[in-house]
Amino acid sequence: MIKNKKRIIFIILAIALIVGAVMLIIEFTTRPEEEEAIVIVEELVKSSCELNEIYYGKGLKYNDSMVYQSVYRQVDLNEKYKTVDILSARTKEVFTASYSNSLIQYYLNPSVGGTGGLTKSRYIEDSTGLLAVYKDYKAIEITQYNYDTIKIESIRSKRIIATVMSTEGEEVEVIIRKESNGWRLDSATV
Repeated sequence: MIKNKKRIIFIILAIALIVGAVMLIIEFTTRPEEEEAIVIVEELVKSSCELNEIYYGKGLKYNDSMVYQSVYRQVDLNEKYKTVDILSARTKEVFTASYSNSLIQYYLNPSVGGTGGLTKSRYIEDSTGLLAVYKDYKAIEITQYNYDTIKIESIRSKRIIATVMSTEGEEVEVIIRKESNGWRLDSATV
């Protein structure tokens, strides 16, 4: 009986070692090289700056003559992001699912961002299906980055941690995660 217990323990330890070795091989063979990681970080941070301008900064241009609900103006028809669907899709191309959903819920959902009382949602969908822009939104200055300063701190098969210097000289940490649809930014770059 003791012989059987030893054999079982040996088999369990062997399986654990094999599984551990396979996991290490997968980790090291599927993670990007540093040069590739730098490209991923730069691409996503640049894309996030465009979206930061839309969500927090100057916002989308609007047609001042197209009034909707007194404080909203219909988005300018020359804008690339004219509808909730188009802006949501682009947001999901740049940010992780959870980060995207929080942005979309807050800035594009009147029931969360609010359309009554003291707060107004930054954008709402007007009666034609286009975005309507809250004209009195108080924009913030969006951080700009020096992409030559990207430094990779950690690379894993599903996560990259990097730092990049803002043009004001502040070092900002960014976290990139690999999701089923590719690499996505999972940290603020405002």
